[in-house]
Amino acid sequence: MKKYISILCLALLVLSCSKKDNITKAADYNVYLAMEGKDELERVHSEIAFWNTKIQPDSIQLIALAKLGGLYTQFFDQTGDITYLRKAEAVWQKSTEVAALKKASYQQALARNLVTQHRFQEALKVLENTEEGFATSLQLFDVHLELGNNEKAKTFLDTWKDKESFDVLIRLSKWNDHKGDLDTAIAYLESAATLIENETHSARLAWAYSNLADYYGHAGRIQDSYDYYLKTLQIDPHYSYALKGIAWIVFSHEKNAEEAIRIVEQIAKQKNTPDVHLLLADFATYNGNLTERLKHLQTYAEQVNNPEYGIMYDTYSIELLSEEKETAKRALELASREVALRPTAEVYSLLALAQLKDDMPAAAMNTIETYVKGQSYEPMVQFRMAQVYKANGQIEEVRQLKEELLDASYELGPLVTMAIKAL
Repeated sequence: MKKYISILCLALLVLSCSKKDNITKAADYNVYLAMEGKDELERVHSEIAFWNTKIQPDSIQLIALAKLGGLYTQFFDQTGDITYLRKAEAVWQKSTEVAALKKASYQQALARNLVTQHRFQEALKVLENTEEGFATSLQLFDVHLELGNNEKAKTFLDTWKDKESFDVLIRLSKWNDHKGDLDTAIAYLESAATLIENETHSARLAWAYSNLADYYGHAGRIQDSYDYYLKTLQIDPHYSYALKGIAWIVFSHEKNAEEAIRIVEQIAKQKNTPDVHLLLADFATYNGNLTERLKHLQTYAEQVNNPEYGIMYDTYSIELLSEEKETAKRALELASREVALRPTAEVYSLLALAQLKDDMPAAAMNTIETYVKGQSYEPMVQFRMAQVYKANGQIEEVRQLKEELLDASYELGPLVTMAIKAL
């Protein structure tokens, strides 16, 4: 309860801050919030039923499996229903077992599915047993970077000859963002988007625009970020990630939690995923509404307890469980397991946070110094470092980190920003 009281105190401090000039207009995005997408979901469901009737031990079985895998994935993307992502996994697994020709394409689809579930080690095993080629190498780069195998990931960048292809450009962008060179990351992604901007209904153009919107926000270019979220929605009106991005601008830049809540609650009617409730819990905290905060945290806990999610939301849960002394040991258990699966600087920073909250400041300091310092430029990683340094009396390190973190206040949001000021 003390933690909740301190959070509410921070919220009241935030509410006293002056609002920045608004750049969003509800009229720009209301049309997308009103689109329920029921007709599209019914179409996908109908196609799923049709192709399920074709699963027979005959010559067209692979065709039916491939269609089903794509449709299950599409249904998950639109609704967030984890059951369909797991169904897609089963379909792609079956496809890899029965395919005699073009097996690599099914293995690559299975690996993509496992990455979505954050099962990176399993995805790596699939790809390492997949026929070598350009498409496989692209996915290997992605997975090695997710696993913290940075040098291995870089070897793939060096092998790709065509540095002007969309697929290579977006990975050059990802690599430079990983290194902390945001300007170069933006330049590469802008080049990638330019290559395909004539693909007016392209899923990959929507992806490029939404990621550019993210980058622009991190760079403090909030107007550009907003414009590109809108451009994403013009391509795909049901792109919930872009709507969440707009909600974050409304919340973090404009300090309008009520409007952010309206946007995200509308998203949740179509795509009710656990992370949506963490957002709503933050907005409720900002408003000083403890009851609403607890309600959304309870909903989050109930959803992630579904075994179908597996480890998909463990990093979120570690952060959340670390907030309370009573749950710090559980956070430490999850963090230790996550480090074994994905030994990145980001995950090690979560381990350090859990160690700190479980009254092990020296162990947390050792984790930071050994596995995190100089390895990541993500603001949340830096914030966890600052908390560990403060607990260990490293005042100068805290001071330096505070200066950098305050420059990332938009990305971190009002609540974390106030916590940084209190360090």
